[in-house]
Amino acid sequence: MSSTPSGEGWWQASDGKWYPPNEVSSAHLPPPPASARAADPTLILKIGVLVGGALVAISSLLPFVTAGTGFVSINRTAFQLGQGLSLTVDGPLILVFGLLLVAIGITRLSKTGMPGFVQKSPTVLGVVTCLEVISLGTSINSLVNSMKASGVAIASFGMGFWLCVVGAVVATLSAIALRIKEKA
Repeated sequence: MSSTPSGEGWWQASDGKWYPPNEVSSAHLPPPPASARAADPTLILKIGVLVGGALVAISSLLPFVTAGTGFVSINRTAFQLGQGLSLTVDGPLILVFGLLLVAIGITRLSKTGMPGFVQKSPTVLGVVTCLEVISLGTSINSLVNSMKASGVAIASFGMGFWLCVVGAVVATLSAIALRIKEKA
């Protein structure tokens, strides 16, 4: 670099200084294209934890069981799976698990520092949610079968149940893959 050219091939940069033919000033290079910048390889997995948690949380408010006879239809959410009109702890648990997964997904996306046990918790929460859904599934299945056997009404698993299954599986698999990728 010089204030005057020192031979053939020298070139003048926008800073007004002269550079030899084989020297390139990094201050004057354009930024690399977006495709060349390093992308976060775990981004999709972090989003998976967030989306899985959102699906679980939303599912707790949707019908887990639907029963109908003729023109009358009854839907029960995860909050209403008790005997008669009683409430159960299943709805609040599923809602809390989903909201915790959403919160963890947001903190992972924002790269907020977290204690180690919180980093591992999406996997645990996902597995616990899956176990809760399996437990609910067996209860709902026996209810559906008893209603079908009685011939009085037709019952089926509701959209909330299936949404909870999908959300729990997505959150769990994303969390497991995220742990594996971060350890590599």
